[in-house]
Amino acid sequence: MAKFVVFLYAATLLHHGVVANTGDCEDNISISLLQMDIHLSAHADANQSEGIRSMMGSRHTSNLVAGSLDGKSRQGLDMSSDHAERLPDFDKPRVYMGNHCGGTSWIHEFITQLLEAHGYKTLVINVSTTLVLGINGETVIINPTDPDVLREQHANATKEGRTLVFMPSWPHWEPWRLQESVEIVQAMKDLGSYFVGSYRGNAVDRLVCDVKDGFLSWPGYPISAQTGEETDIRGPDKRDVVDPDLQVYLFPEKVVEAVETEFNVEKSTMSLLAKPGMFPDMKHFSYEDLYAFEADAGLEKGVTVWSKLLGELGLVADPQKLRAALGPLVGTRPLQPHSSQIYNFEQVKDTLAPHREYFEYLRL
Repeated sequence: MAKFVVFLYAATLLHHGVVANTGDCEDNISISLLQMDIHLSAHADANQSEGIRSMMGSRHTSNLVAGSLDGKSRQGLDMSSDHAERLPDFDKPRVYMGNHCGGTSWIHEFITQLLEAHGYKTLVINVSTTLVLGINGETVIINPTDPDVLREQHANATKEGRTLVFMPSWPHWEPWRLQESVEIVQAMKDLGSYFVGSYRGNAVDRLVCDVKDGFLSWPGYPISAQTGEETDIRGPDKRDVVDPDLQVYLFPEKVVEAVETEFNVEKSTMSLLAKPGMFPDMKHFSYEDLYAFEADAGLEKGVTVWSKLLGELGLVADPQKLRAALGPLVGTRPLQPHSSQIYNFEQVKDTLAPHREYFEYLRL
């Protein structure tokens, strides 16, 4: 019976197109924050990069989202909740950080399931921007920036021999809120936490997601592909619903600024997290690399990248367990062109064409 803590930190603030305080599969999986020129290097030749540069939908809906591996993925995994022996580092928090619209829900779910498969037992605790904490169906109000709360939850979980999956998201998606919370950062370090982060390399995919979910309205709006009329936003609560009719209309005169803004969201966040006193040694993995096995990268590349991510969380992954989890999902989500998501794709393509560093994000 083992336990650990996973933090999901969603961080971004956009205001009128400005980022306040402005962030393939194998060798470039983890990237340093000083190498975050992803518009020049990490996405170069994006349309020919084995499908790991981009994703099919606005917010990726994996077969693993919804809190559990599907039936096929469970085959061959020891998902028993009874583990007689606690793992040596079960009480060390696992800290995961990533921006919204960066596949964080899926990544968090998959991390949790793979840790379960390796002998950890989990207890999921969700912290929303309203500071509502759900514990096994119960709701309490906490301050996620209070180090005493963190220590208390950690102590309780340790006593119970359970895995604490802690997912705080900060008001207004502000990454600097964590920087201001020196005590909570130090508390995480004092507890011997492991840290890992992710980023979304394709800024056009981030933009489509932000418009669909209503995080951004100035670059465009959701639109019905069938009627051509403006429609309701998808909203985060419907992110797992696949609706081919729901596309986005992007204002051509704002699309360059919007794509640049999305690029800077990831770059600035990662740069902030790398500052002294924060998490300068934390490795970041691209969302595109992590889900590439579901597109066309193949099983072994998936095993490689997930082994490296789990290694950052203190786990020497069992390749057979990873193959059992990833195998049934290989190739199940082939990449689709952006014309299936952007209603006025031709306008957007023509607008981005003179800006090679952003044009390469498009899947033609």
